[in-house]
Amino acid sequence: MISISVLLIFFSSFLLYNASKMGVYSKELITKKWIQPNIKVSKLLGITCLLISLILFSISFGRVSGILFWLFLLIIILGLFIIVAPLKQVTYKQVLILFLVLLLVEFIY
Repeated sequence: MISISVLLIFFSSFLLYNASKMGVYSKELITKKWIQPNIKVSKLLGITCLLISLILFSISFGRVSGILFWLFLLIIILGLFIIVAPLKQVTYKQVLILFLVLLLVEFIY
């Protein structure tokens, strides 16, 4: 459940970053092609994913520690996303492999 929540935070930060005016516009991914014309829908979807991940963390860790853990992860992921996204060094395949490994480790242990 933690890996799914982290994936939701990453996906929502991806949506919100590309829907903002500071986002680097490109037509590489199908999702970026969809996000740029549908800014209001993508912002709403991003905020909804953030709230769902907050609820999942609150269920997993309890109310206060879930909120603190969510804020901690949100700050880390947003900071890394703002630094790394304009460089275009990380591909979606690498991110997908990373989350699959994290999901596998979570289910094993």
